[in-house]
Amino acid sequence: YEDAISSAPEDAWLRYRLGTLNYLLRNYEEAAAELEKAVALKPDYAAAFYNLSIAYDRFRRYSDSLATVQK
Repeated sequence: YEDAISSAPEDAWLRYRLGTLNYLLRNYEEAAAELEKAVALKPDYAAAFYNLSIAYDRFRRYSDSLATVQK
């Protein structure tokens, strides 16, 4: 994904996929960073918001998790 992102840094789907992969690998902070980029690029990306809220929860950013779910 990183090679693809370097070619298309504005692709929200690629950011979402890399964030989700990092989440699955339990790299929650890295997951959140990529998912934040995905939702910034595509503010109506519901799946990215959902995964971002879970990633925040996993590394104890509870208020951010709640705020993300409410968007």
